[in-house]
Amino acid sequence: MGNFFAELERVFEANAGQTALILVDRDDWTYRDLIRHIDRAASELQAFGVQPGDRVFVQVQKSAENLALYLACLKLGLVYVPLNTAYTHAELDYFVSDAEPVLYVGDQARTDVACAKLQTGNARQLLVFGPGDAREEVQPSVATRPRESSDLAAMLYTSGTTGRPTAFGIGRGDWEAIANNQARILWGMGLRPGDMVFIAAIFSLYLGSWGAMTATERLGGRSFPFGAGASGMTARAAHWMKSMKPKGMYATPSYALHLAE
Repeated sequence: MGNFFAELERVFEANAGQTALILVDRDDWTYRDLIRHIDRAASELQAFGVQPGDRVFVQVQKSAENLALYLACLKLGLVYVPLNTAYTHAELDYFVSDAEPVLYVGDQARTDVACAKLQTGNARQLLVFGPGDAREEVQPSVATRPRESSDLAAMLYTSGTTGRPTAFGIGRGDWEAIANNQARILWGMGLRPGDMVFIAAIFSLYLGSWGAMTATERLGGRSFPFGAGASGMTARAAHWMKSMKPKGMYATPSYALHLAE
């Protein structure tokens, strides 16, 4: 048995002193920083009492800490389920009953599932659980859990524009294939370890953004997970691309043409 995260971890450790994430209005993260935050999130999840295969709902804004949480779930063999931050409490009822998560990470206060809030910045802990939810003492490090390639790594939902949102699973072998294939594409485009990739796409239900980020990490490159979709982001994206001068960009073709104009 294996776990795709173990491959990512080897790349992270080999490039520990290199920049992993380019962040706005705060210090960038090296791969050493990323490993530290992943281990912190994994330790806090383990203290909560998660088991491989458990599903974790995540309804938060994009952030470096959210990426660390996603990778911590991958490390522990959990199923990461990202949800649109616009979903209301009533809309979330359907997802909870459909996917049966053991933990919800977000701003809503729920009684049908254990809840935690994700903290960003210089907080002493990443996850703040409800009273009595953390069951064990947080440990400084957590071992990567062995998993089969067919085991689920993530669940995504369709938008539901023609009916109720439909879930589809991403296996650990799928993530490995996606990361390796997109890393080969980046390599064929001329990108090399240490090069920056500007990711101008949403990071909630859209698989492509996560694949581009995982591929950049697999390559040992530097991710700038900018996102897209919010009001005013196009002008800010153009500003940061001119300022940071990335070697590559990931976006939909129409959005790339819009930025070029």
